[in-house]
Amino acid sequence: MSPGPERRLPNFLIIGAGKSGTTSLHEYCAQHPEIFMSNNKEPNFFEYMNLESIRDAYPDKYAYNYNYYAQSINSWSDYLALFEAVKNEKIIGESSSGYINGAFASSNIKEHLPNAKMLLILRDPVDRLISRWSHIRQETEHPIGKMPLESVFTESVWLERKDLVSMGYYYTNIQRFLDKFSKDQLMIVFFEELKSPAELMKKIFRFLDVDENYIPGTLKAFNISGEAKSRTLDQIIGKKSPVFKFLRNNFPILYTRILKNTLFEKLLYALRKRNLEKVNVPYELRKKIYSTFYAEEIHKLEKLIDRDLSHWKYS
Repeated sequence: MSPGPERRLPNFLIIGAGKSGTTSLHEYCAQHPEIFMSNNKEPNFFEYMNLESIRDAYPDKYAYNYNYYAQSINSWSDYLALFEAVKNEKIIGESSSGYINGAFASSNIKEHLPNAKMLLILRDPVDRLISRWSHIRQETEHPIGKMPLESVFTESVWLERKDLVSMGYYYTNIQRFLDKFSKDQLMIVFFEELKSPAELMKKIFRFLDVDENYIPGTLKAFNISGEAKSRTLDQIIGKKSPVFKFLRNNFPILYTRILKNTLFEKLLYALRKRNLEKVNVPYELRKKIYSTFYAEEIHKLEKLIDRDLSHWKYS
């Protein structure tokens, strides 16, 4: 059931791709006085709003897929609650990176938000997959985090989990949206552009028809991934830290106050970033991932968006 016409709904969605800078874009947009972004990033509502359809489409994987997105919202009342604090902002938005390759998201968005503007950020799909795998190793206890990267060719779970291989099928995923929406509703930017965040945000603000001269006060990178240089330090300050887990489970109010303290947040971010280093993946393995999963997709994407993507290719 849809909400009544008096209720305010988003007119802007960041739809992916995960591990390409969506968290940074969400945070930068949220700082603009004319933009309201939901506090809950990754509600995934338009993918999981119809649980019966998911059960029918994924009878063997329903629990697996849904439980992975434990924070997902699947009722209109909970979704609308994300936007209760909206005042007079011109743009109302949320970010769900799973929308781009979801089985139901594009159709549900078309039905309920037909005029919404959507933002998609793309990253070399091989780098994106490596970053996602690294992120899982760093932050969760999922079995993939314990598997070598080479298992992507042999273990079916890599293909079943939608935030891994299939999120890099950019041509297929974008075409699904372009079959339902006009091109001027979809803005595509690239991960490399985050090197000049102020310039990139100026373009995005222009796309959203808000003050493009506004410069967000914080333009740091969010949600970075990598391998911990010091496992001991990671156990103390990392996202899987037993200390933070204990506080979260036993003293939730104190935990929230500590983590939301601006000075503490900046210090924690700086320490975590300093303790991470980029995962070293051999060129030949990167090349095999490219040729096995992404070569044809990149070739088609170049034609679709009329852009040279040679820097994504491995010869």
